[in-house]
Amino acid sequence: MSSTQTEAEIRSGLKRGKVILPWSLLRSVGNSRAAKLTVLIPLIGYLILLNDDIVAHLTLSKDVFDDAADHTLTRLLAVYVGLVFIAIASAVFAIRCPGEVKRYGSPEEYIAGDEPSVSDKQIAIIERKLEVGDDIARKDSSEYGAYYFGRPNPDLEELRRNGRGLLRIRMNLFYEMLDRSRPISRWIAAIFFLAGFICLSIPSMLVFIKVSKVLFHKIGA
Repeated sequence: MSSTQTEAEIRSGLKRGKVILPWSLLRSVGNSRAAKLTVLIPLIGYLILLNDDIVAHLTLSKDVFDDAADHTLTRLLAVYVGLVFIAIASAVFAIRCPGEVKRYGSPEEYIAGDEPSVSDKQIAIIERKLEVGDDIARKDSSEYGAYYFGRPNPDLEELRRNGRGLLRIRMNLFYEMLDRSRPISRWIAAIFFLAGFICLSIPSMLVFIKVSKVLFHKIGA
């Protein structure tokens, strides 16, 4: 790391530890009210979606579906399974996603939101977690520390500026470390979210295919 680099150039060199599927990519879904409400589905969802009265009211048109009752049940089962998958993903996200990533969508948002009020105790915690973090966090934190304070400097004002600059860099590194943490939980949440959305799309696709066939048949008749 060159001693002549500006802070902007240094910050542009961050993100070396970015991963394909960070927690921040899941937060828009995991933080949504709809996803949080699906946690109730495994407990009470079957009482609603698989109730005979509701199935009867949701039965598809017999003019389009010869076996309308079976199609309706298949559709409701797909919706139920999809919501259960999303509920599992939401629970994993709620329990395992770091709080900083839940609150902020990027390192820049995290720094802008927390830096003005960060305490010395919190700074010490961030530094300590970087010291015992993954290889990228330890290496980068050490290198940036050496860059800012690796040479004597009697100018107190410059020391303060360096201190604030290093704090922002380390907050950036800390957020990115959290964003790529707990990879097994991240992938479990992502897979269950994906499986849930696929299941939820099945009823619409089945109806679309069936209606398209009926339409083409009528046009060709």
